[in-house]
Amino acid sequence: MDASFRVLWFEDNPKYVGEIAESVQARMHSYGMKFDVTMINNFEPGNIAKICRDLRQSCSYDLVMVDYDLGTKDLQGDELLKKLRRATSISMIFYSAKNIKELRELLLEKGVDGVFCLARDARLAGEIYSIVECALGRVVQTNYMRGIVVSSVSHMDRLFTDIILHALAELNLKNLTEVLEDIKSKFIAHQAEELEKVERITEKTLSRYISKANFHVKTNLLIELLNIEGSNFSGSFLEKVENFIEEVGNKRNKFAHTPTEYIDGEPRIKIDNKVLDHKDMKQILCTIREHITAAEQAMIYYQAVPPRQ
Repeated sequence: MDASFRVLWFEDNPKYVGEIAESVQARMHSYGMKFDVTMINNFEPGNIAKICRDLRQSCSYDLVMVDYDLGTKDLQGDELLKKLRRATSISMIFYSAKNIKELRELLLEKGVDGVFCLARDARLAGEIYSIVECALGRVVQTNYMRGIVVSSVSHMDRLFTDIILHALAELNLKNLTEVLEDIKSKFIAHQAEELEKVERITEKTLSRYISKANFHVKTNLLIELLNIEGSNFSGSFLEKVENFIEEVGNKRNKFAHTPTEYIDGEPRIKIDNKVLDHKDMKQILCTIREHITAAEQAMIYYQAVPPRQ
């Protein structure tokens, strides 16, 4: 599950990073989020250039942290921040035992802005958390939570499946024939319950059941009604509905049941054997927005259409 606040941290002292990260993580407990740190202590020009290219192409981090003294004479924190700021606009923290005013002046000389300057002292973990907490406030908003819930269910579904398969194949906790019969009986019982609900549908309860109908049933009904309405507008909207089913709707269950995987340290999701990158996700968002706009316009249109006599 990708319920994590991802930090790219440039520092030459792993022990110090571990201590500060542990302190921040303790403060984040109430959010149920992980303070996920990727520490960089290789400051060779080639490695820094690669990191900047990756950030420019797709930044999967929520925060960048840079120490002033990186333990090398070839690169200081302010110079590194200048390179990083050219690659991404995400939040950054610059810290040092130096005076905060000195840090700001260093960044000003380099033309780097939008960076929090903090002192490397006992208050650092608390001040980092204050900055992180502002970002976490957005995480608990509806759309972010929807994604986290879907991701968590997908992750748990995969774990439950793995545990069950191990318990059957390796631990031999239950006879496979018994498991098969049990699953069949539960499917049949579930279908019987659904059929019983269907029998209770009346014209008075129709609107409620249309709302509860699955995506396939609902879109089939919509397509039928658009064909009956028969206007040029309906023909155009029908094409958009069919495109939405193909481009977005058919991916819904795959998104819901495919857990996040980390590929080369990056959170990714694989749909139809294709690992979706930053560009793919942006395209899906644009497609969704295009279809939502079309549906909102259709609702306005149909509200103005007089009922059939």
